[in-house]
Amino acid sequence: RCLMSDHPKFVHLHVRTVMSFYQSVICVPPLVHTLRMRHFDACAVTDRGNVLAAPFFCREALDRGVKPIVGCEIDVHDVAYYGGAEPRPVGKPRPLVLLVQNDEGWQNLCLIFEQSAPGPVPWITMQMLKHHTHGLIGISRCINSDGDAVKEVWNFPTYDTESAARKMAAAFRPGHFFVELLRREGCGDEAVTGELLAIARRNDIPVVATADCRALHVNELWLLDVLHRLRDGRIEDGARQAEAGVLLTA
Repeated sequence: RCLMSDHPKFVHLHVRTVMSFYQSVICVPPLVHTLRMRHFDACAVTDRGNVLAAPFFCREALDRGVKPIVGCEIDVHDVAYYGGAEPRPVGKPRPLVLLVQNDEGWQNLCLIFEQSAPGPVPWITMQMLKHHTHGLIGISRCINSDGDAVKEVWNFPTYDTESAARKMAAAFRPGHFFVELLRREGCGDEAVTGELLAIARRNDIPVVATADCRALHVNELWLLDVLHRLRDGRIEDGARQAEAGVLLTA
């Protein structure tokens, strides 16, 4: 998504950097420079599965007068137990963005990483999550992640999504969990957004709009598409540029 205003009231709460490997082309120094030039007062960096960019982002942002918000994106899995063994993930995960609100939140985020199951993206169970949410703000679409928003439109799992939204909201303090509304051109997000709004209203859960930014400028989308191809092992023609959020346009 492109934001043209020089005095935006919008604060980006879902931004990935190059530390989200193969998923973003945003580097910290140009990110902070762009935020400052466009008069953004604050921004959250929420890399997938890690907080490696946090020290660099905080230092650069504070030096330039931008409020840094530390966060990350992890997966929340349903699990099953087989014969008393360790829990195994069932189905597809639901991505969850966690934003650090204070020192207690940072400590809890560290505990979540300590207790998360290893993998390309750390994942936790809902049971683990609910013990470590103080000082954290949660943002999620509550949808099973399959990397294909179009499938979400045609096979939108309303019951499962609503149940997940209630469980996630219950894991956080009141007012500290938000249903994420995301708009990506050409990905059918409008239909999903309508369903998510209805779920949020029925369950009295606040909503927040994000862009899931992975590029600073529209002229960087070709590079992001190359990263997607490398990640997925795809060499055929075609583009997935519409799937990426754009922080700002040139």
